[in-house]
Amino acid sequence: MQTSDNSSPPLAYRMASWAGIAPLVGLALATWIATAAGNTSDFAFFTIAYAAAVLAFMGGSRWGYALKLHDGKRDIRRLLRAMTPPLVAWAAIVTPPLAGTAILLAAFLVQAVWDVTSAQSGHLPSWAARVRVEIAGFAVLALLIVLAEQIFIPG
Repeated sequence: MQTSDNSSPPLAYRMASWAGIAPLVGLALATWIATAAGNTSDFAFFTIAYAAAVLAFMGGSRWGYALKLHDGKRDIRRLLRAMTPPLVAWAAIVTPPLAGTAILLAAFLVQAVWDVTSAQSGHLPSWAARVRVEIAGFAVLALLIVLAEQIFIPG
């Protein structure tokens, strides 16, 4: 079963998506500023934890898409794949910060590719994939700020 598609995302979808990613960007910038000012803070962990929550939410919405596309035998594969982002997010939180950041960077890149291929195959509306790729892109930028802080600014 394929999804129907519209050319642009509903305003509520776009606004909720951007409202969800804005704190991540803010936390990443706070991490950089606090560390550059010589303040040892927990902002890096907060950023990693929030990024993990965003990734888990993206997986949860995949679960919803999988339920909407109910077609029998393929359901279990879609549902299992949808469970992967929350598990990866958890792994990122329980590992050391540098490793957790790297895990999340890779996961958001994989998520973006998955969204594009799902839209191409008709299993995700293309407008939803576009917004999800934008969100993943901003998550990657935020995590790159944290990664740079972890590598280049001694804490």
